[in-house]
Amino acid sequence: MIEAISAVFNVNALITAINVFILFFVAGYFGSGMAKGFLEKRRQTVTDARQAAADSVESAQKLKAEYEAKLASADSETKRIIDEAKATARHREELKDASAKAEADRILERAKVEAELEKKRVNDEIKQEIIDYASVAARKLIADNIDAQYSDEVIRESLDGIGEGVWQN
Repeated sequence: MIEAISAVFNVNALITAINVFILFFVAGYFGSGMAKGFLEKRRQTVTDARQAAADSVESAQKLKAEYEAKLASADSETKRIIDEAKATARHREELKDASAKAEADRILERAKVEAELEKKRVNDEIKQEIIDYASVAARKLIADNIDAQYSDEVIRESLDGIGEGVWQN
């Protein structure tokens, strides 16, 4: 009986092996196209992902270069703005200095004019006082009964003597 079981087992094993072979052959024949398609899609997906990553890296490098250029431009622009502000401040300071000098010159000129006017006023007052003193002297001469001709001569001499120094100032 063991032989019968062994014979059946051998036949069953042989049939199973043939079935497995046929199954693998059919699966390989029909499934290899699907497997190749799947593997090709997977390979294409990986290739596309690598290309996208390379493109992203290249794009990132371009953006980095643009950013660095803009940063350098911003630094130079900042420096230019600061230099302009300094120049404007210097110009304003020069204008203030010039304005202050002009104001000082105007004040000095006004003081000179006022001093000249005051000098003329004082001279006019002195002239008026001299005239008043001459009138008083003339009255005294008349009061002392001095003749008119002598009186006129004294007044004229007094005025001529006084007038030469005072009237010219």
